Amino acid sequence: MTKYGVRHILTPIGDFYIVSSNLGIVRISWKYKRESNIVGKRHLDVAEKWIKMYFEGKGATRPDLDYQRLTKFSCDVIKTLIEKIGFGEVISYGNLAKMTNGGKASRAVGSVMARNPWPIMVPCHRVIKSDGDVGEYSIHGYEVNSKERVGSKKWLLKHEENEIINNKIVR
Repeated sequence: MTKYGVRHILTPIGDFYIVSSNLGIVRISWKYKRESNIVGKRHLDVAEKWIKMYFEGKGATRPDLDYQRLTKFSCDVIKTLIEKIGFGEVISYGNLAKMTNGGKASRAVGSVMARNPWPIMVPCHRVIKSDGDVGEYSIHGYEVNSKERVGSKKWLLKHEENEIINNKIVR
């Protein structure tokens, strides 16, 4: 029996593969997966629409996310980011830690962002260094060189109408 559904979506920054369970979206990856709409089709439909609307600069209903594989701290960080940091906004790792009651756990927040299973949908690209440097961007399960990761993050931040000069957000 198939445990997951998979949907391929072409985006301006590459091919995405959305993986769903019956509970919601499990992850978004750039690694090739064979498409299967058997499991979680409703979640895949909502996720596909959300991603297409995001790249058009429009809002849409966020799909349910399947948090089963995450720690409580990771869930708290991700939910805080989704709820508090909107389109076009940025936050430092340290400030996100404070908002999540993590105190000075900016490195722990960085680890959560690096392992974010839902890039773009959970906007880890909006989390930057305290000095305004955009930093790198990690796509779960996708290995690219540092320059490409930074390029994707910059593209997303610019798409959200942020200005970047010398790799730093201009406020």
